[in-house]
Amino acid sequence: MSDAFPSPAADPAPARSIWRRAGSALLGLAFIVCGAFAILVPLLSTLAMTFIVGISLVAAGIAQIGQAFSRSWGGLFLHVLLGLLYVGAGIVFFTSPLSGALVLTAILAWLLVIQGVGEILMAFTIKRRKGWPWLAFSGAVSTLLGLWLIFRSPTASLFAPGILLGMALVIEGCAFLVIGTRTAPPRETEPATAPAA
Repeated sequence: MSDAFPSPAADPAPARSIWRRAGSALLGLAFIVCGAFAILVPLLSTLAMTFIVGISLVAAGIAQIGQAFSRSWGGLFLHVLLGLLYVGAGIVFFTSPLSGALVLTAILAWLLVIQGVGEILMAFTIKRRKGWPWLAFSGAVSTLLGLWLIFRSPTASLFAPGILLGMALVIEGCAFLVIGTRTAPPRETEPATAPAA
């Protein structure tokens, strides 16, 4: 009687594994598409990144100033000054895209290095999964691209952020796609069948 109606507790684990794998694969595809677009139009990608950073800095500055006046924090002048610096930096990104691209190149270079080192460390924590070498390779490429961009001349600043970001997204997308499509679901949940009497 109990065999005809299996316990629902045994079903969610494989379903969660399938959804996790599908989510990883979809995330990889999204990264690949966004990375390909960034590589195909690097100047537009760099300008878009510059404007996004500018908007973020202005919003962060306004929020900083607003919180400085709305709460009884110590050092009101320091918080207002920091907010004004954020707003000023965001305005510079809008009014001088070339200078913004130079700053963005330096920021992106260090972010690529940090991201690459993080992916390498993450890859060695999931060594039981089949796609971990791809994640390690993605981290190594991101780290090398960031170091190359740090020591590169500033003439490549208009195109390098978009191209490098696109390459990093494509490689990371391939890593997530491989992890999502090649990882076998766990088999420990299979119940042991007792021998027939």
